[in-house]
Amino acid sequence: MPADKNYLEIKLGIYFLVAELRDEIIGFIYGTVHKAEDMAIIDSGQLYIEVEDIYVSLNNRGTGLGSLLLDKILELAKENGIERSLIYSSTKDMDSIIKFYKKHDYKIWCIQMFK
Repeated sequence: MPADKNYLEIKLGIYFLVAELRDEIIGFIYGTVHKAEDMAIIDSGQLYIEVEDIYVSLNNRGTGLGSLLLDKILELAKENGIERSLIYSSTKDMDSIIKFYKKHDYKIWCIQMFK
């Protein structure tokens, strides 16, 4: 059974947002809520949202859609009493992704490197 937007919204809950243009999905964001335990940056017991995935189609990058999706999921979390958030990202274009998240007041907490 192919998954459609309604199925995914029910399955994934309120922290799954989809952007559509002319009945075509052009972007989405998905987050999960966690309770902090033994973290250096969030107090134990405090709830936070982790942005698991954010995607904007190639033709729609640079239009502000990614910012809109991120702002919306953070606004939704705040409406539910969640003030903190984390983002993990792996990409070949690290400079642009860091620039994007810094524009939204995120700070680098850890780094993982490879050789």
